[in-house]
Amino acid sequence: MGIYAPRHAQAQVSDHAQCGTSLPVCSTLRTNCCTRDFAGSTTQKALFIPMDRCHQVISNGGANAPSSSAASPDWCSDSPPFFPNAQSFAYGLVYRLMQQKIPVYWIVNPSKGSSLEGLPNTHLTTLAPDPKTKDVDFWVVSANSAPPAPGTALTMLGTEVAPVKRLTIANAGTGSATLTTATTYSRQQFPIRGGGFVIAPDDRAAFAAFIKTQAGRTCGTSGLDCYNFKDVNIYEIDPTAKLVWQDFTQPLTAGRYAQFDAQLPVAMRVDYAPPKISLVDGNLLRSFMAAANLDDFDSNASCKTGTVAAGRVGCLMTEADIQNGNLTSGTFNWLWLDVNNSTGCTSSMTRIRSFMTAVSGTFTAGNVMFFNSAISGFAEQCTGDKGTLGLAGTGLAVSNSAINEQTNEPMINRYPSNLFSQFGDLPLNFSSGAVTNWGRVAGTVNLYSTTYDTAPVTLRRLMTRENTAGTACKNRKDLNVSGYASAATCDDTSNNTSADVTELYAYGRYLNNKNNGLVFYSPGNNLTPSGQAAQLRMVLSAIIAMPPFTVEQVFNSIEITRSSPIIATVNGVGALVQGTYVYNFLTTDGVQRQVPRQVPGVYVPDDIANFTFPALLGHIRATQTTSVGTTAENLNDGTTAEIVLDASLGEGAGAGNTFPTVNYAGCSLPYDGTCRAIFTTTTPGSLPTSQVVHQSNTTVSNLMLPQPATGAQFSTTDRENFVRRILKGWDDGTGLVPAIGGVDRSTVAVIGPGASVGGARPTIAYVGSTDGMLHAVCASVAGGCKRLGQELWAYIPRVNLGSLRYNTARIDGSARVLDVKGDFFGTGNTLRTVLLFQAGYDPATAGATPAVYALDITDPSNPRVIWEYATFDPASADTTKTPTARPAYGLGVGLTLAAGQVTIAGTLKNVVMAQTNNGGTAGAANVVTAIDIVTGAKLWEFTNTFPTAGRVSTLSPPATGVPPGVVPIDKTLAGKNGFMTDVVVPDLFGNLWMLNPANGTSRYLNGSTPIPLFQFTTDHHPLTKPAIYVNGGEQFAVFTSGGYTDYSTTKSYGSYTNTQFLIAVGLNTPATGSPTLPLNETSLSSFVPIKEALVNLGSGYSQARIVGEEIFVTTDTSDVNAATFGTSGTDTGRTLSFYFGTNLPAGRGTRLITVQSQRTGASSIANDGTGLFSSSGGKRQKLGTNAIGLAGTRTTPASDVTTMVRKLWLRTE
Repeated sequence: MGIYAPRHAQAQVSDHAQCGTSLPVCSTLRTNCCTRDFAGSTTQKALFIPMDRCHQVISNGGANAPSSSAASPDWCSDSPPFFPNAQSFAYGLVYRLMQQKIPVYWIVNPSKGSSLEGLPNTHLTTLAPDPKTKDVDFWVVSANSAPPAPGTALTMLGTEVAPVKRLTIANAGTGSATLTTATTYSRQQFPIRGGGFVIAPDDRAAFAAFIKTQAGRTCGTSGLDCYNFKDVNIYEIDPTAKLVWQDFTQPLTAGRYAQFDAQLPVAMRVDYAPPKISLVDGNLLRSFMAAANLDDFDSNASCKTGTVAAGRVGCLMTEADIQNGNLTSGTFNWLWLDVNNSTGCTSSMTRIRSFMTAVSGTFTAGNVMFFNSAISGFAEQCTGDKGTLGLAGTGLAVSNSAINEQTNEPMINRYPSNLFSQFGDLPLNFSSGAVTNWGRVAGTVNLYSTTYDTAPVTLRRLMTRENTAGTACKNRKDLNVSGYASAATCDDTSNNTSADVTELYAYGRYLNNKNNGLVFYSPGNNLTPSGQAAQLRMVLSAIIAMPPFTVEQVFNSIEITRSSPIIATVNGVGALVQGTYVYNFLTTDGVQRQVPRQVPGVYVPDDIANFTFPALLGHIRATQTTSVGTTAENLNDGTTAEIVLDASLGEGAGAGNTFPTVNYAGCSLPYDGTCRAIFTTTTPGSLPTSQVVHQSNTTVSNLMLPQPATGAQFSTTDRENFVRRILKGWDDGTGLVPAIGGVDRSTVAVIGPGASVGGARPTIAYVGSTDGMLHAVCASVAGGCKRLGQELWAYIPRVNLGSLRYNTARIDGSARVLDVKGDFFGTGNTLRTVLLFQAGYDPATAGATPAVYALDITDPSNPRVIWEYATFDPASADTTKTPTARPAYGLGVGLTLAAGQVTIAGTLKNVVMAQTNNGGTAGAANVVTAIDIVTGAKLWEFTNTFPTAGRVSTLSPPATGVPPGVVPIDKTLAGKNGFMTDVVVPDLFGNLWMLNPANGTSRYLNGSTPIPLFQFTTDHHPLTKPAIYVNGGEQFAVFTSGGYTDYSTTKSYGSYTNTQFLIAVGLNTPATGSPTLPLNETSLSSFVPIKEALVNLGSGYSQARIVGEEIFVTTDTSDVNAATFGTSGTDTGRTLSFYFGTNLPAGRGTRLITVQSQRTGASSIANDGTGLFSSSGGKRQKLGTNAIGLAGTRTTPASDVTTMVRKLWLRTE
């Protein structure tokens, strides 16, 4: 891609206020420009704040009043009473929630067209479907309803449950304030326009607490307490209702817009530190803030140096304070400036320019909103310093001519979904004042700064008045939606005065530098709720929308892991092997936040120039066990001699580089370590053809960057440049280098030379990472492995190709490796080393479909994909491997796989079993899928649906929760490696099932109804993956409760209680007679010998480690799923030991003891003999206490098999 864009084109790059129309699912590391559900329960219901004139009424007459029609396109019913500042106050409420650290979700449909209210009929084209129906952000509809088709009315409620209820704040501003139901809505469908705000069910309690608080002072002229927002209309979503948004870029089907159920498009999770504003004006701007109940500025001298009084919005300052350098020394985020008569604009602009300029590693740039006369007197026409957004030395041609949307001068609204353009469904008017607009052309000269000629362009010309001399855009320029009426050339960007040159609202990065602050121009001075209410809303939107634009220059970095460590022999020495990711963060207002908050993504072609990959830097490291001491140390500690292997980044033949030279033309088999080799497959099913990832492979790049339905298209050059970024895209400060993505939950599998197959192949460490690849890293020097830590190859699963553009593709599944005999390639039975793993993270998101893969790695230099089994794929040619449609129940997201031999109909089969959440459409459930390792065909599927409420509480495990994985057992204890007679299955609802591995049926029944072997009697006890031990000739499954993996931001199901358990269950429990089934935590010790309540000891998240006759488990009192996990300086983890032998060892008073506290407890303990190692979060250490001994009988769970030395390989022949 070239770096120069023609001056008239001003190509655009997406920014933090603008999302693409295809969105990934939200996660703890991606909270903006993503989708998530807000499903509630009878005790925890989501709330939303509408921002349209029908449901947030600001006038009872005139142009701003609501419609009284439930017909299309108005869709307005049951409007509440009006309050002139209702919409403005809503912004004030959201700002206060930011101060209170209560997250709010700003929901903006990225595909919507502009609101057309107030548009003269001359420029309103009413094609079918009606363009006025294309501005809806989302719908809340009754359980059996759907959004109305264009041209049809809202449906009366009838027998349906109302989807929403309007609430009022009773006793507002007092300690007894409550949310009470004001009215029940009378229709089945409720539309939300104008960029509404949602409060998740998890945060409802915090919101209810906030409305009881008072600031103890009044704001502006309202006479209300600064925390009193009683006149803002708030609605409650019924837990039976559906949340829906529509894609207006797609053609209609059967008269309806394409829609997405059970998710909403989150433009921004508003949980940033609220901006600290420096206000410099003559009280004009304070009136804007008063309209939002935010005229709450500190006037003390101390605020000018950054010490703003608690709870205040910012500081009242003067131009002299600017000239004194207080903007930078006071660490302000925003300068709001409107000064009529400058005392020295040149001096002031020098300071302001410094304020907007980032200094790498030293200073984080601030942002400036130039209002009215400040646009002229400071930014553009300051004598001796002209031009900020405008051309240096000339500036933009400012004007004070009146601009309002008239018949002959409609507006162009270029970015209807931009967060700074959310004016709702109000008539689009702009204010009068000293500066009301500016011209971007003088003669044939472009008056915008030449810095905006270079891609990626950050300039956003939000609003422009049409020039009647040319072709006028219809419907405020509707080219972004399907069925548009505008001519493609209606927005004339040429450099002549007959083009569309009169600008009214714009912003850009200062000097077009991606690290600098925003320069924002808002004209006029007469913004009032009853006048220019639309412009006032856009100004107030800026307060909320600004924080994501901040590019932090000073932050902390730490390596983190949630995967379990293993002990393996690497280069002849015993080593602790584990993957990590580098986490950057900053703590502001007492809250730790990720840096950057928004990872790079590609939504439009010009994003590629700014795209870096991967989002998180990873390490795969092997450290000598003898160097790990009993004092907690960082994960990257160790000398060069102590760190045996460290794969991360770097290119070339040098000893410290992870990657061979990158050849954009690709590499060929066998992979010999001379060229970075990435391959993929592009079809599901058996024996898909391997595709080398290189810049000219259009089969692959077309899947990575599919063309959008509307808007800018990706060229061949765009796709070539994108592939280059995948091969070599990490910015290390000096340029782009190849890098391994962060390793989060995937446990490393170290596989050495084969005894029966594979011969003298090199030892390879296999691990998945958050770059969406499975990496094969050299752990010995042999064959294609030229040095330790070199990447031999990486494989991108087909289902991850479409998510690479968003930096959301990930492989958290751990590799499972077996030697298996079978006819894999139609050449007869052969013994092959097979690697199995899971990929994908969301069945409802294109490019993220869950799947299981089998690779032949017998010769690591010649890997081959044997099969792919995915949740669904419309192009699937073999439904035994991948269904063509998304089923009710199906393969979802999982982490670990169990595998071995099973007798089915008298024949031994090699089987892999994946336990996942539900990848189908039927809601939250536990799903176990058994797949033939040789053919990839599904053998059986077991499901149990979670009820919508718990046994006691109203809460149930979330659909996004990921179960820990099943464990196979051989009840014969015959010692045949890899054979299984039963499968032990934990789930998130507190059940432990035992299945027949031949057909997936439960071993325990109540009549004909399957029941679990064990079930907690109370709620909030999701199970961890069991470990198996033998005592007295019987096998027992031992597990903890409380924790599980969840990529969403939903509050953990296990966090609603402070008592979790350590439980062991006998696996010889009879299916009939005594005892009563299911067993529970109060059952007889002969069946449940371990039932220890872990009161205030946190939750278990990982599998137990059994050493001799001791069970070692870890717990953690923090939220292991949080993005901030592992960064605290406080110990939240513990290691516990339970001794299950007959007699307690001397000196041990109880069977359960706390071995020691440690920094975190997300991962399993590793052992090297009796030596015990903890490595979790940001710290690792050898425990100060060893295991008592190794004597005793235990079985090795499946997850351990490939994470040990070679003698523990699972071999099935």
